Amino acid sequence: MDAVGAVLMVLITVSTMFSMAVTHTCFDPTDRASIEVVLNKPDITSDLSKLRELRNVVEVEPGRLLIYRSHIHEGIVVVLSLQRLTTDPSGPEYLAVRVESPLAQVNETVIKCGIDLVVNTLNHSISDLRKTCEELGWCTYLVEADDAVRGYLEKVVENSTVKIYLTPTKEGLELSVQAGSRAPEVVNEVNKLLSEAFNLSEVTISSSELKCFTVSVKKSLLVPAVGGEVLKKALTYELRWLTKIGVINGITEEDLNILSAMAEPGRAGWNGRLVYWGESWYPYSELVSKGLIKGGALLRGAGGCSWDYPESELPADPPESPAESRAPGNFLSVATALAVALAAAIAIVYTVFIKQSRSPGI
Repeated sequence: MDAVGAVLMVLITVSTMFSMAVTHTCFDPTDRASIEVVLNKPDITSDLSKLRELRNVVEVEPGRLLIYRSHIHEGIVVVLSLQRLTTDPSGPEYLAVRVESPLAQVNETVIKCGIDLVVNTLNHSISDLRKTCEELGWCTYLVEADDAVRGYLEKVVENSTVKIYLTPTKEGLELSVQAGSRAPEVVNEVNKLLSEAFNLSEVTISSSELKCFTVSVKKSLLVPAVGGEVLKKALTYELRWLTKIGVINGITEEDLNILSAMAEPGRAGWNGRLVYWGESWYPYSELVSKGLIKGGALLRGAGGCSWDYPESELPADPPESPAESRAPGNFLSVATALAVALAAAIAIVYTVFIKQSRSPGI
């Protein structure tokens, strides 16, 4: 269960038309650990009601988005959604099947250095402070509330990210400097900012004043935690299982073989998903680049890409079809129970018969 992570990121493709040629669509890092196919082949139909009636299936959006845990690996989530091939809102929608793994993670040791300073008075407005910081190359994330400045400044110096957090205190404005190293270039940039943006020309920091320590952090890799082969196997299995229970109809063995051969982690999301065109299956981006589908150019967007679904609310087991719930193992249990009940009934009848045979007058 740990492989699934605290939150399951379920992709919902979102697109907004900026012009006739350019589309702002959704990019999600979990695409790199997923495989997705849109079943837009003319002969293929779908019926989500067959899946909705089963246990262990979560309907996130009624009639449009269902998820369940894969039969192949508990760390894989299967996502069924309705998608269009283009940004035309009046275009037809097709069933899309996606298998998604958490991203693999590695432990990485990083260095963190920091120092806290206090500015007694801020002699200029937040707009002037923001302007000066930006002229010095710092990104500003500042707000003003109750006549006080809050937020942080950020700049990358020699491949080290430097952040300065601004927090109002009784003594004044606290500046918490945090950096990934105490290289001279980092120290010089911080001192320049203190002098020109905060009028602290008399205050400077040295490399020795930046207290450093090492910490272990988890870093996500853009590969599936369950492995590529397991993810590919899951796609093929789930397509067959969905066909078996009647959710998918019209998909052929040839379709399944082609999709199995083309399935690779990363072929997911608006641009990477597999779709049907002509007489075979292709990555959507390939058809767009050849001008066969007017899907627009992909721009990576920020936000709005995923639903956050708590892992704790997703059933631990995959769904079972009615036929599977009556599998041979279950039949054996039922047969055993019937045999025990029959034996008990025979024993009762036999006991009654013996008592009657021994009664006077018989």
